[in-house]
Amino acid sequence: MPARLLAPLARIALSLWVGAMACVAALVAPRAFRVLPDARRAGDFLAPLFRAIDLLGVAAAALALLAARAAPRAPGRGPRAALLGALGTAAAFDALVLGPRVAERDARFALLHGASLALWALMLLGGITLLATSSPRSDAPPAP
Repeated sequence: MPARLLAPLARIALSLWVGAMACVAALVAPRAFRVLPDARRAGDFLAPLFRAIDLLGVAAAALALLAARAAPRAPGRGPRAALLGALGTAAAFDALVLGPRVAERDARFALLHGASLALWALMLLGGITLLATSSPRSDAPPAP
C-alpha cells in the first residue's frame, strides 16, 4: 500500500478507536448499568464491546506503526512510534488477558476490573494525545 494512503487510513483508524472508547465509556456503559436489571447482565452485554474496541485498537496501532515506518522522516517519529506500540500492547493485554479474567468474576474481580478501567483511561488519553499532536501531513512521506 502506498505510503500516502497509509497515514490517512491510520489516522481514521485511530480516530475510530478513540471515538469508540469514549462513546462506550461515557454513554453506553453507564446506560447499560441503568437499564439492564443487574450488574452481571450489564457486564455480559458490555464485555464483547470492550473486546471488539480493544482489538480495533490493536489494528489501529499496527496500521499507524506501518504508516510511521513508511514515512521515516516524519517529525516525532520515534516518540509517536513508542506510544503507538505501547497503546497497541495495552489494547492487546486488555483484550486477551484482563478482559477474560474480569469476566470470570472471581475474588480478584474488583482488582482486575480496576486495572482494566485504568488501562482504558490511559489508552484513551494516549490516543487523544496522538490525534491532537498530529497534523494531517505529520505522517506523510516527504515530497519528491
